[in-house]
Amino acid sequence: MKKKIISLVCVCALVLTAIGGALAYLTDKDQAVNVFSVGNVDISLSETVEVNNGKTGDDKVVYTDKVSTTNGATTFSGLMPGNTIVKTPKITNTGNNAAYVRVVVTVNNKDELYAAIDNYYKGLGYTDAQIQEKYNEIFVGWGRKYDKAEGEPTRLWMADADHADGSKLLAIDHAAVVYDAYWSISKNNVFQTETEKNSNGKISSAGGEYAYLGAWGQDVYYYKTMGGMNGDEWDSHCYVFYLKLEAGESYEKFFDGLTVPTEFDADQLKGFNGLKIGVYADAIQAEGFTETTEDSVTTPAWVNAINALEEQHPLGWWRNWN
Repeated sequence: MKKKIISLVCVCALVLTAIGGALAYLTDKDQAVNVFSVGNVDISLSETVEVNNGKTGDDKVVYTDKVSTTNGATTFSGLMPGNTIVKTPKITNTGNNAAYVRVVVTVNNKDELYAAIDNYYKGLGYTDAQIQEKYNEIFVGWGRKYDKAEGEPTRLWMADADHADGSKLLAIDHAAVVYDAYWSISKNNVFQTETEKNSNGKISSAGGEYAYLGAWGQDVYYYKTMGGMNGDEWDSHCYVFYLKLEAGESYEKFFDGLTVPTEFDADQLKGFNGLKIGVYADAIQAEGFTETTEDSVTTPAWVNAINALEEQHPLGWWRNWN
């Protein structure tokens, strides 16, 4: 009996040992490493500027003494009939993410140049169609229209169709100062204020329907864009291009420059004197903005984005407004 007990104990011990030696520990290894890369919005505004004789071949002459740039401002001086002023802005999204971009082109001059063109060619008996051809030759790539509303002192619009570039170009707004105090806003004005929406005065022409708007100090969207305060002179025209650019994309179909007509004399040349063209750009990320609907009114994603941009960079930021 004792032998049996001992044997049984030994057997049990052997079994336990065998089980212990056969244990496999089921293990695994894994890790979660979170790497954060911050997106960015970055735009670059560049220009090609020169004055030449309007030629493109071996007979092209570039007048380097007629162009000077200081602190980002380019001055064209000593212009003569036949000179072509090359000014081709280009905006590029140099960031890593898609962006909505707002590019503002301002033009001063109070229509002196337009008056010089009109009076000169009308005096020569040119038809409206022929004067339009001259506008196309003088305002290279602008799509400037010769016709205007009856009784109105200013030509306002660029032709959107001439600047269409697929999905990049979302809209072009046009605005102008007329009578030195009042505003004419194009039908394309996406960001109308309540004052503008409730305006009763309208201008109709071949260029479209425009709202005739309020005076100094009233609630007008492009009011600060046009200047007229803080010592600034009024810019008589502004064109605002709204774009969507993917990372690395560019847009450059704004305008190409100006050509001084060969037939202009000293009196007509005065229309170019003091002409100033400004180009200003800002941008906001495209991601995070969606289309919204309120009171049956649908607002596109890009409009919501530009409204957010306006809160951070109100139009006229280049004028140091308070």
